[in-house]
Amino acid sequence: MKKLIIYGAGVQTRQFLTEIEHYGTADPAALTVDRDYLKEDRVFGLPVIPFEDLAQYPPEDYDMLVIGAYGRQRLVENMYRKAKEKGYRLINYISPQALIDVEPVMGDNNIIYAGAFLGFDGQMGSGNIIRQQVYLGHEFRIGNLNVFSPGCNIGGMVHVGDRCWIGLGANVRDKISIGDDCTIGMGAAVVKSVESYAVATGVPARVVAYQQEKGVWL
Repeated sequence: MKKLIIYGAGVQTRQFLTEIEHYGTADPAALTVDRDYLKEDRVFGLPVIPFEDLAQYPPEDYDMLVIGAYGRQRLVENMYRKAKEKGYRLINYISPQALIDVEPVMGDNNIIYAGAFLGFDGQMGSGNIIRQQVYLGHEFRIGNLNVFSPGCNIGGMVHVGDRCWIGLGANVRDKISIGDDCTIGMGAAVVKSVESYAVATGVPARVVAYQQEKGVWL
């Protein structure tokens, strides 16, 4: 297995580094950020390299994982694209403590944390983050670059589009569809489908705003 470059140095990167330090499941060599976002030269003992200066870490010798900006899903999408353009292979990370009935069909750059449960016959695209204690029911269909916060419960046969943020402890009924660029608030109970760009909160969840211009922006 190649050593790993992590693209991003924020809160979610630190969360990931804590996970892999505990389980010893990846071998990070360095972090990278775009030069304009470089604030410190080391994080958790790892060097932070400007993305523009990665020649010393060529894709022939290193894999990459894009974690990106917290709650800025369109920015993360841009980072994902730039990493692919540089020629890096983007890995999937599945914690050994995740509970998976049958490993889902998936793209790349997904992170599935300890304590997550994934039901059978699931499918997901690329760049998704499934945090601790998330329940994904059977036959889920998930797009790209979504974040499922800790404690979410997602019923069976739920469809989620791209670049969505599902808040802490949210509950989504089975057979619901959630469009692209949606924010589902903390503790929300989603009992009917949610159209793209919506912000839905409450019990039961109701759309309180739209975010077509920026997308998810926490």
